[in-house]
Amino acid sequence: MVGAEDERQPLRNYMTRAFSHETMVEVCKGFAQSNPKENLKEALAGHAIPDDLVYVAKGFRDLQEARHGADYNFAHTFKKTRCRRSRQVC
Repeated sequence: MVGAEDERQPLRNYMTRAFSHETMVEVCKGFAQSNPKENLKEALAGHAIPDDLVYVAKGFRDLQEARHGADYNFAHTFKKTRCRRSRQVC
């Protein structure tokens, strides 16, 4: 959106924080669906959502949900040894 030139780096840094996670996850939910809502279908103007974009959108959505679970689900416990050993999202 703002170019890749070195002099644009400050603007790129600003833009990366301009998108709220709440908005991003809602957009990603739309792109992660095989049958998106009407407003997204309209914006796509008959074009299919590329598989790579679906993959990224699902990943963002899933990781955001996992992060919220880790931050706010106090019923779930984590064992340090399991997290270090598995290298998986705990």
